[in-house]
Order: sequence, then structure tokens, then C-alpha cells
Amino acid sequence: ESYDAVNSTWVNLSSWAEAHFPSKPFMISETGGGAIFEWKNETKAPSKLPPRWSQQYQTLLVSADVRSALSIPHVAGISLWQFSDIKADDASTERCGPCVYKVPYNASEPMDCAFVSVRCFRPGGENHKGLVDLWRRKKEAFGAVKALYAAH
Repeated sequence: ESYDAVNSTWVNLSSWAEAHFPSKPFMISETGGGAIFEWKNETKAPSKLPPRWSQQYQTLLVSADVRSALSIPHVAGISLWQFSDIKADDASTERCGPCVYKVPYNASEPMDCAFVSVRCFRPGGENHKGLVDLWRRKKEAFGAVKALYAAH
């Protein structure tokens, strides 16, 4: 979604809450988008969004959420979903297939996924909505969110 579409959603929801519950704070919670750490695909058609599960897509969506939260006066705060990627469940792994890691494996370094199907709800059986990956490597959205908060 574009920033305008995301911002419009949060303006409408927070305005409704302010009108109906004026003494209660409105906080944006559990919002965000998923990105596979290894997918830094920058290809996109003109005027279209980056591909789903790419770091560019996550950065665009999460940045729009944070910019909206920081700019709407009656929004009390925002809680992004989530800090780090996590293992989701075995059923998702069975449906989607696991991440195929590059070999040889070196236990002293984070593993890079050589292939994972992005045609599933949980690619590799993982929740990829973190601002850092399973190994706590920072995704592009991490830096974008940090910059937005620093500038505020």
C-alpha cells in the first residue's frame, strides 16, 4: 500500500476512536509486514509495490505505519509486530517446505537461506515479520524505523 492509503486507514480508525471514546488513548498495535532477510529483490514494475516478502516491501509498509503514528496527533503510540522473526509451526513448514540452507554449514555464523517458497502464508514455516531475522541480523526496515524515531 502507499503511504497515503496506510495513513488514511490510521486517520479514519483513530478519528472514530477519538469520537466514540474521547477519554481513551488510541494506540496502533501489532502492525507490520513480513520480509525474508535474504530477499533483497529490488525489481518492481513501474508504479507498483515491491514484491511481497522482500525487504523493500516490509520497509515501505512499516515506515508508512510509523510515519502515520508519529504524525497523527490523537495516536498515543505504536507497537510493531514484531521485533524478530520466529519459527511459526510445524504445519506451516510441512505446507510451505523448509528454508533450504546454503552448504557447507558453519555453526559459528548465521545461516543464509538459499531458497524458500514465497507462495505460502508462512514461508519456511517461519513468521518473517520481525525487524531482525532469526539470527538477529537487522533488516532494512530496522534502520528505517530507527531513522524515523530519531527524526521525531
